[in-house]
Amino acid sequence: MEPLTALGLAGNVVQFIDFGFKLVGTATEIAGSAKGATESTLELDKIYKTLKTFATKLESLESGPDLDTVDGAGSLPRALAVSREIEAHTVALKAIAVDSRIVCDQLLSVVDGLRVKEGTSGRRIKSIGMAIKMAFKEKKLAGLEERLKRFQALISLHFFPLLEQKQDCITFALSGLRDQSHRMKLEHTAKLDEIAKSLNDVSQKIQFMPHEQIQDRHDTKRNQTPGHINRRDSCYPVDVDALEEILSNLTLVEKDLKAAAREQILLQRLNFESRPYRHENIPAAHEATFGWILPNPTSAAEGNAEMRSRFGTWLKHGNGTFWVTGKAGAGKSTLIKFIASHSQTRNALAGWAGTKKIVLAAHYFWSAGTPMQKSLNGLLRALLYDIMCSCPEQAPEIFPSQWRYTETTPPSAESRSGKHWSTQELCEALRTLARHPSLPVRCCLFIDGLDEFDGDHVELCQLLGELSQSSNIKSCVSSRPWNVFEDAFSGDKSTKLCVHDLTFHDIRKYTESRLKEHPSWKHACVTEEESARFIFDITERAQGVFLWVYLVTKSLRDGLVNGDTIDDLQTRLEVIPTDLEPFFKHMLDLVAPIYHRYMSRTLQMTITAKEPLHLMTYYAAEYEERCNNYALERPWEPDLVLAHLPTNLLKPCRRRINARCGGLLGFKKNRVEFLHRTVHDFLLTGPMHDYLQEKTGGPGGFDVNTSLLKAL
Repeated sequence: MEPLTALGLAGNVVQFIDFGFKLVGTATEIAGSAKGATESTLELDKIYKTLKTFATKLESLESGPDLDTVDGAGSLPRALAVSREIEAHTVALKAIAVDSRIVCDQLLSVVDGLRVKEGTSGRRIKSIGMAIKMAFKEKKLAGLEERLKRFQALISLHFFPLLEQKQDCITFALSGLRDQSHRMKLEHTAKLDEIAKSLNDVSQKIQFMPHEQIQDRHDTKRNQTPGHINRRDSCYPVDVDALEEILSNLTLVEKDLKAAAREQILLQRLNFESRPYRHENIPAAHEATFGWILPNPTSAAEGNAEMRSRFGTWLKHGNGTFWVTGKAGAGKSTLIKFIASHSQTRNALAGWAGTKKIVLAAHYFWSAGTPMQKSLNGLLRALLYDIMCSCPEQAPEIFPSQWRYTETTPPSAESRSGKHWSTQELCEALRTLARHPSLPVRCCLFIDGLDEFDGDHVELCQLLGELSQSSNIKSCVSSRPWNVFEDAFSGDKSTKLCVHDLTFHDIRKYTESRLKEHPSWKHACVTEEESARFIFDITERAQGVFLWVYLVTKSLRDGLVNGDTIDDLQTRLEVIPTDLEPFFKHMLDLVAPIYHRYMSRTLQMTITAKEPLHLMTYYAAEYEERCNNYALERPWEPDLVLAHLPTNLLKPCRRRINARCGGLLGFKKNRVEFLHRTVHDFLLTGPMHDYLQEKTGGPGGFDVNTSLLKAL
């Protein structure tokens, strides 16, 4: 029996005992005198009806679902399950309830023959006769009274340990919920503080109960076991009203606790593993770059005052959609990440939010990532997760179907992901948020890479347009300058930003920093004038494309390691194509011929994979290259291997990929992915498809799907 269920049963017993004493007192009054018996018999009739109700309540109750079985929250690991140390108390309470039911039936038998129903004729005469009958039953009533006193003593001694245990369980559960809320960055603090306050109020009420009951309980707890209690002098009256209030308050506390746990579970199910991956992989803005976009820049940003004013005005007062566009590799994703993560963005939004809480929700599409990173379902879940973490109490209204599901379905009976989230359901949830008349938050959405969305771009733009009509939501989005996005977002020039037209000074600062911080730079340049001229040349060649300058400075730093002079560096710069795709081909051509087969196999595997593969897969592919039948000769155990694979095997594999693939692949948490979306697109072109196949012996020389199957 769950502690609160046992406490509820104890409460029923206490109420019965209280009514039992009233019954005996009334019966004694009737037996002592016929005077005033009429009123007493009417009260006796009411008590009889109450006892009939208790006869049902005193049945041994089955345990209701507790927090552990209802929601199975990670924050409540069997927090409210019955502990062995209170098992004796729950067993004893069941026995007391059974005995109380017997006494109740006996009292009913006595009273039923004596009571005078309201409206009965000759009630006065019958009341006198009833008093005479009662006098003959005084001995039986006295025996029942002794049993009531016995129950009263026992119930006090069993009730308080259960109450204590219940408090401990709730306190433990509350602590678990706090920890989980912190991990999820869930704004549950105020709600959990209120629950803690209510629990403390219950503790205070317990302390104010008659001191003798508490003291006797502690004395008995020290000296006797629950099953050995049999002391007449331990009988103290229980304050029924106070008891009912305590049980009622505990029930409310547990109800609030369960609601908070269900909110956590629903949001855990809404979240998905790859949600933060793309955000983490986007490089942070280099120091002193992109400061010009902020309404109150922390550094002296050069130029772009007009754009700073326009974007700042939109943050503070605007609605609808602000569109960030630009060339491939211009730094759109880095800019969106910079804006969404900067504290001054939140400060600027305060004027728009007014008295409401500000919520910044973000999603970064990634065409080379997992299905969730490039789908509408993934976008909606990411945005809703960020929003609902700030107002989890809105979950029942925003997700009615999912909320009912968390109430009725134990997670142990399902997969970790829980009930399927349909795209239609998620769209409706976001629309509900958008049109909510009293939503306590205002949401600014940051959505990067609309062109990397793997779906209908027109429908996506229509959804964003619908959201832009809400006073609760506005969006800052980024994409390449495709026609579909021009049609959707370019109507208002004041809410459009073209990144590659605004980053000249940022690229110059980045180039200067990357070269001058290298210890060999001072040996390569003769004069400061040469240095400035060379950096300016790089900046102009970049044409606003940050990815290009990133790759160029990487190549130049390699030259500095080799002791290149300024003339050598200039020559190196001049042979680098200014367009990205020829540049990528140039990087591959620099790979030594001995590595071409390895390069081709690795790039083809990365292109074909539906999502970034673990380094272990590439290690296995290397093994397969040496031993074609290794999959049969050496059965693989991926889970075991990934958990225990020595670092000294993965690290050399990482170095080989980095050196033999022209620097076009990157690594995140031991997973291999393309340096940039443009690399992925470039390798999918017809000429590059033929180029890679040629390096592995032609069309039949390498079956990438078979290789992946063996490696996985």
